[in-house]
Amino acid sequence: MKRSASFIICICFVVSMGICFTGCTDNVSDLPETENTTPTVETTTPTAVETTTPPAEGITDEIIASLVHIQARPDFAFRYDLTNSTTGEKAPIENDYYLSAYKVTNAQYAVFVSETSRKAPSYWKNGTYPEGKADHPVLNISYSDTVSYCEWLSTKYEDWTFRLPTEAEWENAASGDYYGNTSVKYPNGTGTPSYNASTGELTTTFNFNGVIAAKLFKEYGSNYVVNYIKGDFAGATETLGECISISANGGVTNWANHGGSAAKGYFLQTDLYAIVSADGGYTTPVGTYTPNSLGLYDMAGNCWDITSSVIVANNGLEKGVSCYAVRGGSWYATSRSCTLSYRGEGRKDSASSTVGFRIAADYTPANNAK
Repeated sequence: MKRSASFIICICFVVSMGICFTGCTDNVSDLPETENTTPTVETTTPTAVETTTPPAEGITDEIIASLVHIQARPDFAFRYDLTNSTTGEKAPIENDYYLSAYKVTNAQYAVFVSETSRKAPSYWKNGTYPEGKADHPVLNISYSDTVSYCEWLSTKYEDWTFRLPTEAEWENAASGDYYGNTSVKYPNGTGTPSYNASTGELTTTFNFNGVIAAKLFKEYGSNYVVNYIKGDFAGATETLGECISISANGGVTNWANHGGSAAKGYFLQTDLYAIVSADGGYTTPVGTYTPNSLGLYDMAGNCWDITSSVIVANNGLEKGVSCYAVRGGSWYATSRSCTLSYRGEGRKDSASSTVGFRIAADYTPANNAK
């Protein structure tokens, strides 16, 4: 039975934080198919504007309650084009829309799987998500999975139609109050990640590959021996410190090789990476880091968000092929890929351990109040 939602939700948060542009290119289309970290930055609790929401009656109502109203922007233009190098094209956003403050979690997706008998993500065991990851973003879902989820959720609420955001809607929302300000590189401000090699502490406002690299050095030590289990160097060994290093701005060297010949193996090919990615990747609970100015969490890092926009890939395995745009970067990605303007390339309709989704919604009251 559908529930009637008679209120428009408008949740706005006002937060200001600093970040900057750093990192190197990575590409979702090059990833293989397929724990939790604690940020060292101080986080602030956003001040909520007075709102009205439908009564919360179940886990799907958590999504309704988290919807943030985003205003139309008829003059919207992407900051960069699909090569991420020159000025982007115009993409008018004619109507207001809503976007979930959080990515869809394992627990929320589990309700959908249970009610529809949809196949569970590959990293779940016996149809159950990993212990301790109920509030982590769901991964390893395809575009068709996300569309089915939105259609399923739409049947539950008479006044709402759920869907994926377009790429333009995503960037517009990620930019928030910083739209048009090219000095701001990340959705939640202008500060850059920083790494203290002496203490091993990484300071960051989002979850990217520098987070997991710093944690691995702390937990295993630089002398820990990693084994290359695939690629041209399969069978070889190196210490973790010989395999990867972390720069002062959190950049990780030799994380992956996305094209060209390799002089040595890289971290993606090691047994330690296989351990890290076995349970769906090194994600954090949604909402761990400070939101952007509109109250949207994890618009940088944690996992890529699938959008409904079809683009032609410029890099990697999908080069020259149409695929769905993904945005926001991930736990696996460089800090550059986590900028609010970076335009990522997903696979056409297959799953990845770095890609999840958040929902957009349109509100159309069935019975307008007179």
